[in-house]
Amino acid sequence: EIFTATNDGSASCGASEGSPDVWFRYVATADGRIVANSVGSDYDTVLSVHDPTINGCPGEESDEITCNDDCVDLQSCVGFDVISGNEYLIRMSGFDGETGNFVLNVAPAAGISGTVTDAGTSAPIPFLEVDIFNSTGGVVSYGYTDAAGNYTADNLIEGTYFATTNSYGEYIDELYDNIV
Repeated sequence: EIFTATNDGSASCGASEGSPDVWFRYVATADGRIVANSVGSDYDTVLSVHDPTINGCPGEESDEITCNDDCVDLQSCVGFDVISGNEYLIRMSGFDGETGNFVLNVAPAAGISGTVTDAGTSAPIPFLEVDIFNSTGGVVSYGYTDAAGNYTADNLIEGTYFATTNSYGEYIDELYDNIV
């Protein structure tokens, strides 16, 4: 929980300047892309990632690699490239001084993609909202199909996800991967 934390760093987004923060040290075990999110936290979070070789710890805006406030509802998501053996600092903070119980999820990046088509005509459906849910029913990403009906959700933590369309009554999800 971040109720008793104090502020000792800064980030460029989310009005988190002066907000209580908690720091995590992440050492990459392989080259690649890592994602971190605060899905499951009970307050408006802000996440930032910092390079400790520039200013040490705590991190500040001048050594920030990435920062995010509110990627899904009030939860934050960041994706960043890592080099094996390098150290990265992850800052968990709150928007405008908010505090609460937090969850920090960190894992190699994964993604989900597909094409949304009309079941009757097999024609792709463009510009349709696609919501990505985790296995517990929480929204972790959303986006829109392109002109060819394709969608992609990147920077997900590896796991099981469900994709649904959201067209506000125009279409009904009928079949996904042969599952009604």
